[in-house]
Amino acid sequence: MEPEKKKTIPEVSYETVALTEALAKLEPGELIHYTKLSAVCGRDVRTIARTNMYSAINRAVRDHNIVVECVRTEGYRRVDGGELLNAQSSGIKRIRAESRRRTRRLGCTDWNKLTQEEKGRLNAQLSIYGVVRHITTTQKTKLLAAEMSHSEAKPLPIGRTMEFFQGKKYNGET
Repeated sequence: MEPEKKKTIPEVSYETVALTEALAKLEPGELIHYTKLSAVCGRDVRTIARTNMYSAINRAVRDHNIVVECVRTEGYRRVDGGELLNAQSSGIKRIRAESRRRTRRLGCTDWNKLTQEEKGRLNAQLSIYGVVRHITTTQKTKLLAAEMSHSEAKPLPIGRTMEFFQGKKYNGET
């Protein structure tokens, strides 16, 4: 039996290409308004061309190494450096909140109705969500950032990161 082939869109739409090019021309900190983006692609990027806008944002990251963030009611602004770091830190808070929600939902499981395999899967998921909640607190993030600021090292390998959260000091070696 042959593996199922993944269906892909063979070509990118004109609207997505035009929006990607507009985003690629932005300088760091520059804002492009929704009206200009809509004029570029000939459709309203807040409604009918919203998916084209999302595709263009993803292509700007992938193809041009450019990140834009939404500025409510105005448009999109290119972010860079420390501003980019600050904009992306909200992701950690979202991951932590999602982990908390998933743990609550899994807590509604009737243990007695599960097979042994399902009990193992439930415990595995609860354990993973517990680790995520443990390592994504604001305090833990600040501690790791402070520890990492003492060196010019690249991000820690996963094993070293886990050691840090177990209370082992990072000595600047990877």
